[in-house]
Amino acid sequence: MCVSLTSINIPSILTSIGAQCFIDCKSLTRIDIPTSVKTIGEECFRRCTSLKSIDVPSSISVLGKSCFSGCCSLTSITIPSSISILGPHCLDSCKSLSNIELPTSIKGIGVSCFILCSSLKSINIPTSISKIGYYCFKKCFLLTKINLPTTISELGNYCFNECKSLKSINIPTSVKILGDGCFKDCKTLTRINIPISVNEIGSECFCRCLSLNYINIPRKVKELRKDCFKGCSSLSDIDIPTTISEIEEGCFDECPSELKKNKVLKKMYYRKYYDDDCIIV
Repeated sequence: MCVSLTSINIPSILTSIGAQCFIDCKSLTRIDIPTSVKTIGEECFRRCTSLKSIDVPSSISVLGKSCFSGCCSLTSITIPSSISILGPHCLDSCKSLSNIELPTSIKGIGVSCFILCSSLKSINIPTSISKIGYYCFKKCFLLTKINLPTTISELGNYCFNECKSLKSINIPTSVKILGDGCFKDCKTLTRINIPISVNEIGSECFCRCLSLNYINIPRKVKELRKDCFKGCSSLSDIDIPTTISEIEEGCFDECPSELKKNKVLKKMYYRKYYDDDCIIV
């Protein structure tokens, strides 16, 4: 930990930068990585809190676990088309990063990769990605736009949890699974169309989506799990198929009483967990 190190030129004979090599070098503002470097170790630049920009050379294929985690001043990172994997927590807590371009070479985005990138406003997911990992964009508070390709089949647990500026999202017809807490606490999300391809909606998926006023449940979904729509205080209309076989306890707690008018909910939820005359507010 060289707390006074402000910049470094890595010689072109070097082929690898080891794990935690520059961790907590809090004064480091600039680093030039030569194309001779083939690997960057885990946590290599973690908590380099003064690092503002970095160009990843095309000789690198993987950005490992927590590689740039906690680089809270990072505003620009160039990811070359040689990169195939962004490891878990790779850009975790890069709070100044407002935009990032992901090349189509990327095949995997790790767990919590962009968690707490609180300035990130938009992102395009390349067609090479099939799954959005757990907690991937959690607490990206300014995220307003995300483009999901038709190659995506699953939105992982809590992947958009607390994306408080996300008002709408287009879920492609390739998606089959909406994970637990997927859109939990997306407080400005007003409307979302769930495609007919979806067959599983996890617990807490839309919990406390305070602005959500309408939702449709596809016929392939057979079960609505615990707390799925809990606290959706604006949810006054729902399209729910009669083929639903189970609605778990708490699923519609703290929702408007207008939902009692829905015949399916009245039969399978309110009469099961509450007295007939109970008003849910």
